[in-house]
Amino acid sequence: MPAYEEYAAHLDRTYPALTGTDTSWLAVAEREGASGLRRRLTEFWENRTPIEADKDALAARYFQTRLRPVLSAHLTALAIRAEAEAEQHARDGWTRLRTWRDRLNEQKGLARLCGTWQWTVHNHKNHQEHKMLMVFPPPDAPDATQPTGPRPAKIVVLGDAVFLRWEFQVGYQEDSLLFIRDGQRLEGSFINSAGAWGSITGKRTGSCSR
Repeated sequence: MPAYEEYAAHLDRTYPALTGTDTSWLAVAEREGASGLRRRLTEFWENRTPIEADKDALAARYFQTRLRPVLSAHLTALAIRAEAEAEQHARDGWTRLRTWRDRLNEQKGLARLCGTWQWTVHNHKNHQEHKMLMVFPPPDAPDATQPTGPRPAKIVVLGDAVFLRWEFQVGYQEDSLLFIRDGQRLEGSFINSAGAWGSITGKRTGSCSR
């Protein structure tokens, strides 16, 4: 009967990779299962006449000492990864459930702001007045359909209160506004990083385009 050392040396030489390649022991286990492993473990006997008990004993010893630690470690890693992913999915689901009302209110607020507005901005620092047309798209509008020109970096709508933050290369501006007259007008004030401040009056001139 061949010694275990000869048997193990043959397998180590023929199939040296335990992991990391398409022909590794781990790849065969994942692809073919127990039948694939047994096929490899018994290839040594193709040109020999084994005693069945000895054949099974050598294969079992090689599996226990060489293969089982690698396969067990891989299964443990998969279990840990699956547990971590399940925990993350559960946490994400709980976060979505916990914040769905806030997100719903946010969508309603942005939909209320949606439309075309004629804004009049009075700068109290230099007593100048500017008129401009502001277009706010629907909350679910894709980026490709967003209006051109300056866009707020942040929009928060809580009830009748509207907060806008604009960010430019030279600084920022923050607008604090209120809906009035059934949401057809906006009134409030602004401040910016240059020290300017003043009033803003907005009048809705166009409905929300979807």
